[in-house]
Amino acid sequence: MKKQITILVIFTLLAKMEVYCQEHLHIISQQTTVQYLQNKPGGSATIIKNIKVMLEFWTDNKSTVANQTVSFAVEKAGAPKSDPVISMVDPVITKDKFKTSKDTIEYTVPIILKAVAPPFLTEAFSIGLSGKSASVGGGASVVIQEDEVEEISKTPPGLTYLNAVNFDFQGSNGASYVGHLNVYKPDLIKIGKNSWIGLNLGVMKVDFSRQDSLNTTFNYNENVKIKPLDSIVVGKQYLRQYNKFTTVSKNVTWSFYFQPMISLMYRKNCKIFLHFHTEFYIDKWNTTTTINNYQQDTAVIAADNINSLRNTMSNINTFQKSIADGVSSTSSSIQVNFNLGVGFTVDVNLWDGGSLFVQPTIGKAFNYERPQAVNRKSLSYRSDTTSFLGHLTRFALKQQITPNMQAVMGVDIRGKFKTTPTYASYIGVNLGLSGIKKLIN
Repeated sequence: MKKQITILVIFTLLAKMEVYCQEHLHIISQQTTVQYLQNKPGGSATIIKNIKVMLEFWTDNKSTVANQTVSFAVEKAGAPKSDPVISMVDPVITKDKFKTSKDTIEYTVPIILKAVAPPFLTEAFSIGLSGKSASVGGGASVVIQEDEVEEISKTPPGLTYLNAVNFDFQGSNGASYVGHLNVYKPDLIKIGKNSWIGLNLGVMKVDFSRQDSLNTTFNYNENVKIKPLDSIVVGKQYLRQYNKFTTVSKNVTWSFYFQPMISLMYRKNCKIFLHFHTEFYIDKWNTTTTINNYQQDTAVIAADNINSLRNTMSNINTFQKSIADGVSSTSSSIQVNFNLGVGFTVDVNLWDGGSLFVQPTIGKAFNYERPQAVNRKSLSYRSDTTSFLGHLTRFALKQQITPNMQAVMGVDIRGKFKTTPTYASYIGVNLGLSGIKKLIN
């Protein structure tokens, strides 16, 4: 009988352990630095510091998952004078949010710190999960120090994917897709008290537009033989045409870039870096020319204009099929370039959830190609095989919608100095790593 009871107890404990282990919670390791509250006459006795904590969660068995209460706990090293205490109601992750793949959620954990009198010694504590040590369940470490420093959290790498639509201010190129896979890690390696080496790299597909002599419309007169083999003699009939010539060039590009960065200013709401730019750049030009006729009539070659007509008469009538329909032709060229440069990266928080990313770069482009007008009916593509000084500037205005989603409006301007630049304007949605996971699932 005792043996049977023992076996029953063992099976019961194993069953409980299985159910307990079906849901997993794990705090992603990160570090935040905050400043002491100094104990001054008439000053506050306590202060609340809001610490960002990223929690990872998943389940082994979705069919038996249950709601999970997230109980944060302060794990102190020794007896810190600031005596950190959590002040919040335990949040709950409902069972419908659990999946067998890992997901993340960000919590703001308010910590009450007591005012401290000198001497100010650096203190540290961790935010863990109740019942789980920071070494096992992960933890968010917090350092308290006297220095007047910004309260900056060392963040995990920002892996985002931009889905956007290209639009042209002149409306000549229509709309097209913009895709941008980006890894942005501004605090990769700490090199000083408040200085960092960061990294920005990615792949971007975007269509650039032009608005210059190649993207314009002009009208012209043309004299055309009625039949290609007609002789130019007095009394022979020919066609006089008044035509419209339109050219639109679109630049489709794929940029594979890598940018190590060194911080010049690193504050909570403003970060400025010196960056070094390396880029493998695939450049495709698509150029469409269209000729339309406004008016056509028949004339006769006279003695007073025969000499000028010999120099200007066209053998082929552009509108052989129909005078009412325009005639279009498209040509294209693909060029592979390699670019090196240097510039500044400015990342500023403008308001709650709103930020501005600006990145001007100048450097050497080792191959470049763009359409060049030969005459009013044809184009060619010219490559600059020698290196030259070029520029690239990126603007992006971002607004946080959810923890894993941003609305983005941006402009890229690229070109060679002393020539008309190309530009790309777009608007879309940036998905974070967790958002990408949800989209795939």
